[in-house]
Amino acid sequence: MEGFHDLALRPLRRATDFRGRSRRLELIAFYILAMGVNLIAEWIGAFFAEWSTRDIPGIVAQALLALPACALFVRRLHDSGRRGWWILLGLPAVAANLWRESADPAVRLVQGPWDPAWAMAIGGLLLLTLFALLLWDDDPEPNRYGPNPRYDPPEPETTQPAARS
Repeated sequence: MEGFHDLALRPLRRATDFRGRSRRLELIAFYILAMGVNLIAEWIGAFFAEWSTRDIPGIVAQALLALPACALFVRRLHDSGRRGWWILLGLPAVAANLWRESADPAVRLVQGPWDPAWAMAIGGLLLLTLFALLLWDDDPEPNRYGPNPRYDPPEPETTQPAARS
């Protein structure tokens, strides 16, 4: 039986592996780990006196966790038989959030007198759809992305002994 820490740290070890499948429990464990890392980064940021540098630890933590999270999301989509390209459903929400966060009107990509609330609503609906797909039940049988990791756990990584001459 795998421990919680093994499941939470596996996406960090497989940060650039977009092949294969991952379990739902691995997604949940990694999410809890990411929330803990972000909380610690917020605490570290609270010690900075200047507001301009307060968000830097949180931004760094999110940047470091972005690639492992994307790879995990793709493997999770593979687990239910879907292509990894479904992850692009989250892009409108990210773009709308960046648009909303840019307080300086000169930085905004699109100028206009309207509020970006409609873009946030559409992005939020697409993001909810992506989350539903990530939490979707797995294919119990092997699919084109490999065997089911719930029933066929991956072999533990072992080192091969050196060949004797």
